[in-house]
This record gives sequence, C-alpha cells and structure tokens, in this order.
Amino acid sequence: MQVVCDATGSVLPEVCVADTPWTRLRGLVGRPRLQRGGGLWITPCNSVHMFFMRQPIRAAYIAADGRVLRVVHLRPWRIGPLLRRARSVLELPPDEDRIREGDVVQLQRGPR
Repeated sequence: MQVVCDATGSVLPEVCVADTPWTRLRGLVGRPRLQRGGGLWITPCNSVHMFFMRQPIRAAYIAADGRVLRVVHLRPWRIGPLLRRARSVLELPPDEDRIREGDVVQLQRGPR
C-alpha cells in the first residue's frame, strides 16, 4: 500500500495496514525500525501507545475524510493523545516530514 498526500503529491510507497484487533494491538512492536517512505496505517484508531517500543515515531492522526488533524512525535513508553475525531493513525519514522497537519492523505494500492 502507499499513502498519497493531495497537497504536495508526496508518496510514501511502503505503508503497511493494521486493521484487525491483533495487528492494531501489535503495531510496530518487534518490527525493524521504520525507514523513510514507510509507515503503518492503523484503522480504526484514535490513539496510540509506545509500550515496548525501542525507537521514537511520528504519529499523524487522520480524520474520516483523510485530513491530518494532528502530528506528534512520540518517544518509547509514552501514550499519544486521544483525538476523538481521528479514525486512523499513520505511524511514521521520526524524520518523515512529508505529512503535515491540514494535509489530506489517501491510502492507495501501490503500483506493482
């Protein structure tokens, strides 16, 4: 899957989706460090935790219409904010700056 930012045309080409109870709970725990261009789209989701994580992330909270409501940096063993309007959270590498508050993003199937 890939995430496309409508405002800039930026593409994150290597995004995984967590949309089952188990994959949402597991999140990035036990996975290798995210690389630039990668991420984890968690849905439905309006808050994330960093328990058992070893590296910081950047979390983009996304509304049902795809608008990025808030972007926060989270360190290990922290709990992110709860945004009631968020329907998904996109977890990104800490240095990923192509997704900003106010942008509209779409999750799409990537080219094969």
